[in-house]
Amino acid sequence: MELIKKIVFFSLFAIPFFNEYNFSYILILWVLFNVYAFIKTRTFQVNAIGLSLTTIFLVSIVSLFFSKDMKLSQSILQPQLSILVFGLACFGNSFEKEDVDTGLFIYILSSILAVLWSFYYFDFFGLLSQINTTNTFNNKFRDGIQAMPYIGKHPIYFALISVISILISLRFFIKDRRLGYRMIIWFNILIQLLFLIFLAAKMAIVSLLIGLCVFLLSLKKGYKFKTILLMSLIGLGIFLFQIPVIKNRFLEYQNYGSHTYPYKEQFNSISIRNAINLCTLEAAKIHFLTGVGIGNDILLLKDCYASHFDSSFDDKEVYNEHNQYAAFLLRFGILGILLIIVPIVIAYVRFKKSSNYLFQSIILVIAISMLSENILDRSVGAYLFSFFMYLSNRYEA
Repeated sequence: MELIKKIVFFSLFAIPFFNEYNFSYILILWVLFNVYAFIKTRTFQVNAIGLSLTTIFLVSIVSLFFSKDMKLSQSILQPQLSILVFGLACFGNSFEKEDVDTGLFIYILSSILAVLWSFYYFDFFGLLSQINTTNTFNNKFRDGIQAMPYIGKHPIYFALISVISILISLRFFIKDRRLGYRMIIWFNILIQLLFLIFLAAKMAIVSLLIGLCVFLLSLKKGYKFKTILLMSLIGLGIFLFQIPVIKNRFLEYQNYGSHTYPYKEQFNSISIRNAINLCTLEAAKIHFLTGVGIGNDILLLKDCYASHFDSSFDDKEVYNEHNQYAAFLLRFGILGILLIIVPIVIAYVRFKKSSNYLFQSIILVIAISMLSENILDRSVGAYLFSFFMYLSNRYEA
């Protein structure tokens, strides 16, 4: 039984190679093992991160009573189930640190497999050679990544997985000097960087550079080492932003036409985000105290888009806030901001004090990613956030 439990636990780290539905079965098995362990040991340890995560989910459930579109609200809440699962898991038994180390290496291996499968899939259809062919928002690699068999995910979450994989790889590179390990680590770092270039994920690249700065500069090294490191990261950033597929994405900030906001059929990712930010800010000014409830925020934005913009940009999909902090503010008011910020601050401060630079950097990268995306509104994002919160919490315990 203990062996099966460890296998299921290690499988939780293989999220890069599972799509949003397949890993739910592993999560169910892991929940059953934890329920069994609780019944057997009756161990219960109250802690701040566990309370914070479970409160996020419970507040969302309560807000369903005020929903104007129950189907929409449930579709937003359902992917967040892993937040409740890992929040409750924080109250249970801790695990062996060696098991976490093994799990983190499994994360690296599964992310390698995911990237290799992605390259094979796109090369098979002849899309790799067209990587610099960009439309208003994406390149063909980004457009097709969600439809990829078995492991398809939104490009933002694939990019987040790659950034975390690079940070974990650096930790193994520093800790383990065995040649075989280091060859795997270097190979993973190289293909993850290449994958990020193909995805052309702007915020992921920015969060990677910041995460690397925090992780590497936190190491107890001399001034000379840190200066060389900082200059190397600046050089890496300049190099990445000169690659055409990435440069084209950032050029949108300069070349979005004569309209700051969407107009008729003239819009791109920048003008759409301007529209989203305008409507989110207008709604937040009115509802910042109590919020409007989960799902109702999307309806408010939809009405705002229709009344403010003579454009078809939201005909195919209703854009959410594209900012997790703004989403929680609009849904739950000031309480919502505290719900999302408190566990992040607690975790970050704890890791800084205990010199746990890896988890400190991972939490920071996820927090930065939340500035440009509703990370918790998709299963993979909610999983990554709550899983690493759980790991960090019990790892320290």
